[in-house]
Amino acid sequence: MKSSRQLLSLAALALAPVLFTPQAKGSFIMNISQSGSNVVGTGSGTLNLAALTFAGDYGSNGGEVWGHIPIGGSLADLGPPASPKVAGYTGATGPSSFGTGGDHVASSGSGNPAGLNSDFQGIRPYIFVPEGYVSGSSLSDTSTWDGTTLAALGLTVGTYTYTWGTGATADSLTLNIGPAAPSVPEPGSLCLLATGGAALLFQRWRKRA
Repeated sequence: MKSSRQLLSLAALALAPVLFTPQAKGSFIMNISQSGSNVVGTGSGTLNLAALTFAGDYGSNGGEVWGHIPIGGSLADLGPPASPKVAGYTGATGPSSFGTGGDHVASSGSGNPAGLNSDFQGIRPYIFVPEGYVSGSSLSDTSTWDGTTLAALGLTVGTYTYTWGTGATADSLTLNIGPAAPSVPEPGSLCLLATGGAALLFQRWRKRA
């Protein structure tokens, strides 16, 4: 009897992290890292704009990084060079800078122009999405800077997170400069793992019973 109770307790412990941990919300993640002799940027995810304030449409060079803008901020914008206009939104909070260098436009890129300016026209920060972007829809983009390094681009290695909203409107944009952050299993995957583990424990309990 004691071993049966122990098995049931283990099953409960396996399910507890999934049942009682808040589900992760969508977000947009940008990774800018060294790849051989080039610097490569990738972005993917979604953005919930409900808690942000539309500030206007702006021209975009696309695939542009600016480690330090004279007025005090930094720019990270992924996508094809000479991209169409982007829409800017205010209301997020996060680091005011992530580098020291000047303006560098990417050699090539693809996808939807998206990113952030940590201090645009004295307002911190601005979140940029493609003009006409529908809140919550998928975004993906890439940019490559040929024959250069993170240091030459004036980017400081680290993770920079920008957040906004609360509850259902909470969202974030994360910029990883340097090695890409390890992927975290999605809640659905964790649930499958926990359920499978609990099922195995229950099967052992039935055999012993």
